[in-house]
Amino acid sequence: MPGYSVFYNGPACGASAPDHLHFQAIPKNVLPFLREFKKLTPVKNNSSVRYSRGDVFDRSAVVLEGKDVEALTEQFLNLLKKAQNIIKTNEEPQVNVICDYAGRSFRLFVFLRQKHRPKAYFAKDANRIFVSPGAIDMAGVVITLLWDNYNCLDYNAVRKTYREVSLPGNMMDAILREL
Repeated sequence: MPGYSVFYNGPACGASAPDHLHFQAIPKNVLPFLREFKKLTPVKNNSSVRYSRGDVFDRSAVVLEGKDVEALTEQFLNLLKKAQNIIKTNEEPQVNVICDYAGRSFRLFVFLRQKHRPKAYFAKDANRIFVSPGAIDMAGVVITLLWDNYNCLDYNAVRKTYREVSLPGNMMDAILREL
């Protein structure tokens, strides 16, 4: 579907309604991260997949780009396996993924997570902010249920949320060294 991105919210990485479809599509021009990712520095190239890293956006992201779907799939699964080892889990790592087709290559935007929701989600009274970041939120369109929450979400609050739910930089470094 030209002009669309497909996204996936892993378990405990978004709204987490157990009965909703995990794969969904959205017009890619509405996702700020996809417009800004060109500022990322490539960190690794193998014969058919280029890796870029994005912590400059206060969230742990790896972008995989390639023309060969099989090679890209293999590298994505390798990334998840390395993340499992570093995070020390047998389960699927907490992850949000956005995929699109740009010109002649596919791009996978992989947001690795350390937790489901920020502390503010569980706070009491006026300090409570209902943001449960999924792929769309991690791509720069933050969704909240309450108008008051929306009004209090400024640049710094959103950055804090990203940093809190994203995998720490030292773990990202370890994962990328293993690839």
